[in-house]
Amino acid sequence: MPDLTGGYREKTMTAYFLSRHRQYRWNRILAAALLIPLVSLLATPLWGARIKDIAHLQGTRSEQLIGYGLVVGLDGTGDGRTIFTNRSTASLLNKFGVEIQGNEINAANVAAVMVTTELNSFVKPGSRIDVTVSSIGEAESLQGGTLLRTQLFGYDGRTLYAVCQGPISIGGFVVGVGGAGAGAQIQRNHTVVGRIPGGAQVLQPIESEFIENWKLMLTLDKSDFTSVNKLDEAIDNRFGADIGVPIDGLSVIVNIPEEYRDPGKIVQFISTLENLEIIPEVAARVVINERTGTIAIGENVTVLPVQVAHGGLTISVGTGAAVSQPTSPLAGGGTILSPTAEASAVEEVRKFLEMGGTAGDLVTALNSLQITPRDIIAIFQAIKEAGALAAELVIM
Repeated sequence: MPDLTGGYREKTMTAYFLSRHRQYRWNRILAAALLIPLVSLLATPLWGARIKDIAHLQGTRSEQLIGYGLVVGLDGTGDGRTIFTNRSTASLLNKFGVEIQGNEINAANVAAVMVTTELNSFVKPGSRIDVTVSSIGEAESLQGGTLLRTQLFGYDGRTLYAVCQGPISIGGFVVGVGGAGAGAQIQRNHTVVGRIPGGAQVLQPIESEFIENWKLMLTLDKSDFTSVNKLDEAIDNRFGADIGVPIDGLSVIVNIPEEYRDPGKIVQFISTLENLEIIPEVAARVVINERTGTIAIGENVTVLPVQVAHGGLTISVGTGAAVSQPTSPLAGGGTILSPTAEASAVEEVRKFLEMGGTAGDLVTALNSLQITPRDIIAIFQAIKEAGALAAELVIM
């Protein structure tokens, strides 16, 4: 019989190498597919800020609105004996033909409130905005209450921008047992402040003029000359012309190019402008909150060469007992226990630690000391007094 083993083995080896070759090709393709996004990620800036997040258009603003109103429908948790609430309720009833005096009312189901909100630019009449309702009397809770129609005025107290009305959402509750002041009470969240989502209807918009002679002004939220220069360079590089003019450490005037001066293209130009990215300059600052032990260190913080030694003194005071035995069992008397005071003091010995470098080096050095945040606060203050902290130290 013919020997078929060799032919079979040859075909098997051929199939094996073909399979390994295909797998190798697929691995190369997969590696290339994964490498391309990685290279793209490394080629782009890892972080940056859009202009719209760090600056705003000069001429656009917001108006803080305020109004006085009444909340009704409370379950005995209203103002009750508050004079101005009762007078306001009487005045409201008089408008509906109910003649009554303020001293004749004890409206425990009514609460006087202040209504506040903020109206931004470009909000049109008919739009709805959220409002916050806050009690100004002795109300225990606004739960289940409904705000009656309230007028909201601007800064001058005369311009009417919106009216609001609706049920209040407080996201909490108050449960009492045994009456007011007598028994247990359970409260969740703050029940005398609530919100009405979409509760106010805008009557008139805020006047906004942000373009003058085909120029607009971008203003940074925080003043910094380096950031303004970066902002100007980003604008000029994007539009290929010297259209930005820095005027101080806060603002840049932008001349709108000719091709964007059509009414339909102004929005396109501003949108492109807002989405430009720059890396804003960050001030070298260390912020300390002594009440909570919180420390925030900016990236640009540097420490000049300095040597720091930090140690603590621990004092322990306790009580003990001294035992007094009689000299002879036959002499009479008994065992006497006398309380004593015990005190000890231990001073931790710390070697001088040499510091210096960037914020990362400083954090590494401080972590090696194995100390608490409050100790770190004291070290920062000492380094600042020694003149070795090249940053602003802010204590909240």
